[in-house]
Amino acid sequence: MIARGRAVKEARKLANARKWRFRAMIACLVVLSSTHSTADGIADGAKAAASLASKISYVASGGIWEHDGRFGRYRLIVVTEGVEHAGTYAYAQWLSIAESTHEIEEVATVPIDSLNKRFASVVQNVRFDYARSKSGKGVFELILSERLPEEETRATVTLGNPGELRVDLQ
Repeated sequence: MIARGRAVKEARKLANARKWRFRAMIACLVVLSSTHSTADGIADGAKAAASLASKISYVASGGIWEHDGRFGRYRLIVVTEGVEHAGTYAYAQWLSIAESTHEIEEVATVPIDSLNKRFASVVQNVRFDYARSKSGKGVFELILSERLPEEETRATVTLGNPGELRVDLQ
């Protein structure tokens, strides 16, 4: 129970941290740690990080995870590539606060392949679902715009321990 109270206290500190600086750092981590190759073929991590800010479409975070004595927050990032034939790529992240430095560190970043490999599908909105996240999992809801056929699809991404995720399409 003490660990849970500490986790809640630290999560509140994280929520009140400098948001823009944090988002920029996370965006850089996505590019540097992802295995996704961009549409331009950018291989150099420094070049990719420099161009990432304009490619981020959505960032949503919330919830608390606890695993193997560590704890932190969930985050979902959506990046847009291209213009005329734009595609979106979603990444799930597990973030933690380093005990010694109190800096935010990335524990895991996982591309959400079941969304990223959908032909003619673009993420239109992302939100953290507080109501459904009470089970100890991080639940995010995404709205995807399908171009062929033109319709809207909802996806629920449920994050568990670092690296574990489930995607349900409706």
